Formats: sequence, C-alpha cells, structure tokens
Amino acid sequence: MPKRKKHKTQVKILEATNESGLTKAQRQTIDQAEHVVFQFPYMNQEIQGVLNMVKNRQIKPEMIPPNFPSTHKAILQSLYKRKNKPSYFVAIEDTSYQLHLSETLIPSLESFTEAEDMFYFATLEETIQASKKAFESFVSYKQGIEMQVMQDITDISNKILSQNPSNVCYLTQGESPQITDSLYRWYSERENTQTYIQKPFSLDFRTEIYRKFADKKLTNESYTLSDLDYLKLVLFQTLLNLSMNECDIESENFKLESPWLNQTRNHIINSFSLTDIKKLHLEHQDHWFGWNKSTIITKEFEKRYPKQKRASFVLAQKYIQTGFNIIQEADPK
Repeated sequence: MPKRKKHKTQVKILEATNESGLTKAQRQTIDQAEHVVFQFPYMNQEIQGVLNMVKNRQIKPEMIPPNFPSTHKAILQSLYKRKNKPSYFVAIEDTSYQLHLSETLIPSLESFTEAEDMFYFATLEETIQASKKAFESFVSYKQGIEMQVMQDITDISNKILSQNPSNVCYLTQGESPQITDSLYRWYSERENTQTYIQKPFSLDFRTEIYRKFADKKLTNESYTLSDLDYLKLVLFQTLLNLSMNECDIESENFKLESPWLNQTRNHIINSFSLTDIKKLHLEHQDHWFGWNKSTIITKEFEKRYPKQKRASFVLAQKYIQTGFNIIQEADPK
C-alpha cells in the first residue's frame, strides 16, 4: 500500500502597516484560519479594554473608537467576525513602548536631523558619520520591539503547533519587519509546515533599509551599510521635512505608515546614485541660505517623481508637491 502523506500545517504570514488597514484577501484569510495570531504595534489600557469587549462580543465593530488606527480597527473587526475561533494577541506594553521610544527612536530622529544639517552646511563625510549614528539608534529601536514580541509569538506558536492544527495565520506589523521575516525562517526550518508570506504594503524608506540590513547581518555579521545607503537615509529625512503639508507641520506627522506615500517617496530616494548626491551637494553649496538650498533640493526631487499615473501615485505627488510649494514660495531668492 502507498504511504499516506503526512499532514502539513499551512502557515500564512500577512504583513500590514499601522495605518494601511487590511486588504480584502487578508480579511478572508483571517476569517478562514483555524488559529490567528495578531500583532498590535503596542497595547495600552484603552486598546486592551476595547479588545476585551469585542472579544466578549459586548460591543459591535461600528462602536470601535474612531481615533483607533486603521489596522487596529480592522483587527478588531476581524476578531468580532471570528466569534469563538482561537485568536491570540501580542504587543509591547505601552509604558515599556514609550520608555523604549525615549531611549532609542527619539535620539535617532535627533541624529537624523543633525545629519540633515550636515548635508546642508558641512561635508558629505560628516553627513555620513551623523547618519551612521542615527541609524544605529534606529536599529536598537526596531530590534528592541522585535525581540520582545518575537519571544511572545514563539511561545504562542509552540502551543498552537502542539495541537496539530490544519492552518495558522499571523498578522504582523510592517513597522517591525523582522517579526515577519523571523517567523518565516522559523517555520521554514520545521517539518510538516508549508509557509506563505504576503507583504502587500510599502514601508517607509528607513524601515526598508533596516529590513535589508537585518537580513544581510544574518549571513554576514560584519555587514554594514554603504556610504550611498547612509546618504540616502539623510535624503529621505530631507524629503520628509520639505514635503510635509502645512496641516501636519505642528504635529510632525510624516505619515510614515501610509503605503501610498511610501511608494512615491521610496521611488524618489532610490533613484539617486552616489554621483547624483555628490552633484546635488556641490550645487547647493553655492547658496549660503537654508531656504535657497532647500529650493535646489526640492527641484531635484521633483524631477524624480514616478511616471505611473495610478491614483495612489497621483495623490502622493500632490501631497509632496504641496509641501514643496511652501518651501519654494518662502524662498527669499
């Protein structure tokens, strides 16, 4: 008699961003899954309270607070629809998250601002050194969250697998990409599992660089970014600042979790070669005033818009150009 094939657990890893919500296909996958593990960006008392009420079916999805990010809402809507199917939740607790921000991300952003100033008023070498410092803190920020959350996910996954499930689904946050990538590697090394991964949303340029950096480090511990990467990180910081719309300036809302903006911004930054950046740096050195330099840079960015005419690109270009207009109109010539 032919041998019976061993059952393989189907594992689907879905990646979203905090503000992307979920695609129709992702919602269907979550609805149909036997077990689902949801990763929240962080968990505070308000989110925990609403989560428990939705889980216990004390409130309906339309009663979810409107101030919740799009993906939070989508998770809670999916949870309500799942009824009694097994669902699990992981997140860094809000107090720990805020402390971690103050120790890593905030110093990183301050250093990126310093690197941006260097690009305007100092040498490219000084710019690169400031960018390295900023990126080191950024890596600490990402890895601190990922290490804590990944341990929780691993513990939950071992419990799920002990039940020999037919399928498991994970919804992970694109802002912590090594959760997705570590999960994929973890399952790929196990027998009797078949793993699929879906990353439909564009992440911000810094996070994309971090993902590349972390993946390369696994195969080459001495790997570091190139000078071009460090300079592109500074250009990305500059693009964020120069393209910010007036309504977002006070809150410093760079919309980093908006895939429609990330697609266009990443295209612009990735179009630069090292020669292009050296030329741009040299060109704006002829101007002593910051506004004049900014105008030179915005004109260079404008040349590099994507050629596609899809609605998301048109909308992103309009947003970015609105910010550029503020700079150009303020240029004292």
